[in-house]
Amino acid sequence: MAPGYDAFMRACMDQAQPGNTSPLPGFTLPDDLLDAETVAIHFDPETGISFYLESGLLQELFANPKLINRRRYRETPTSYLRSDDISPVAIKLLTDPDPDNAGVVFGKLLKKTNFSWPEHGESLLRRYKARYFDEPQLPTTVPVSDTMAEHSRNAPREESPEP
Repeated sequence: MAPGYDAFMRACMDQAQPGNTSPLPGFTLPDDLLDAETVAIHFDPETGISFYLESGLLQELFANPKLINRRRYRETPTSYLRSDDISPVAIKLLTDPDPDNAGVVFGKLLKKTNFSWPEHGESLLRRYKARYFDEPQLPTTVPVSDTMAEHSRNAPREESPEP
């Protein structure tokens, strides 16, 4: 497991149950997550923990919109915008520090010279991320207490039928 993720999970567990020293929940991270140069880990109380690949590259882009002229800096925000797996929260986290720069970035991506993030950003997200606005979002990953984990481990399992 990645040390940054372990520290994040430990902090979440400690906030939920101070002094909790139980082992961290174990699971394997996907290769694309492990191969990314940078990954942002974001916890939202409504949707749980989300991982955003190449977040460092996007932070660079929104700090310096001239980077949009480079292919990799165009492809990454385009994939964030078009991906059904990326929440609008991820884009808002990137655009909030400098909405004017966000307007430049998305204006160039969309080939709209008068694009303004404060004016057009919400409608852009609603168009590309409609399901996040139309349907309640269920958590993807959430830290659980020892009690909940124990109940989950001891719950009767359904047997899969033999093929």
